[in-house]
Amino acid sequence: ARLWGVEGRATYFPSPGWMVDVTGDLPRGRRVDGTPLPSMPAGGARLALRRVAGGWSAGATLDGRLAQRRVPPAPPGDATCEVVVRDGEATALPAEFCPTPGVVLVGAVATVRLPTTAVLRAPASLTVSADNLLDTRWRDPLWRAGLVAPQPGRNVRVTLQVAP
Repeated sequence: ARLWGVEGRATYFPSPGWMVDVTGDLPRGRRVDGTPLPSMPAGGARLALRRVAGGWSAGATLDGRLAQRRVPPAPPGDATCEVVVRDGEATALPAEFCPTPGVVLVGAVATVRLPTTAVLRAPASLTVSADNLLDTRWRDPLWRAGLVAPQPGRNVRVTLQVAP
């Protein structure tokens, strides 16, 4: 097999307390016979904007993935990339043989440092983050069950982090 690709990152600080971060990658892989390797991710990019001031920070992200159309030929048989349910059992080709569409996902995060108190005797921070804010239905070409079930929809997390 032969693997190659490019990846990069650039961070820009337009003014104090502001950060713009851009990352991207474009991996490629093929077998000796020229067919694409299975389970290769499509290229993608991420744009993040973040504001930090005093004891808080907040940011937003755009994550994009290109459509994955470089998939190896399917093995012989009657399975397809469409999920077929027969006798209560779902069947389809393994996900690495099926193309996936591109996607853009929106996310956000906010963090605040909490004051040390009698109850909270160590430095701490509270973070609220959300992925896939627009509840976009999408499939990951690297996820083996990708045809049967899409990736998670809107996801919100609340995290309390306490330093020892």
